[in-house]
Amino acid sequence: IATADEFLSSPVLDRQKVDVPVPELGSGKVIPIWGMTVEERSAFEDRRSQLPKNQRKKEARQIRERILVECCRNDDGVQLFTIDQVEQLGKRRSDVIERLVNVALNLSGFTEQDVDSIAKNLEAASDV
Repeated sequence: IATADEFLSSPVLDRQKVDVPVPELGSGKVIPIWGMTVEERSAFEDRRSQLPKNQRKKEARQIRERILVECCRNDDGVQLFTIDQVEQLGKRRSDVIERLVNVALNLSGFTEQDVDSIAKNLEAASDV
């Protein structure tokens, strides 16, 4: 049985980072993707539920872009994209965005069903 100290201090359970190749930008170009911590994921989900009704449908359509804002970070952990760039991210090639999003979802413990559920809950709440 693992102890609490082992669990809380093991570097194996620290946040993961993967450099995802983006050859479309040139040879050797990568976007670092960091998995969310439990605290960050909870905050991400809470922010969605606290939105005014008129913003929820738009957020539901931008869920993947918003995940990238959270997870694309440089090697120091500083976000590469800002929330103000969500719409620009939405205009990028879907195959490239999906490549990045899939890694972000995996590292953050999201399933595709989790993302669909968040989006559906946002849309349903905006209809009320």
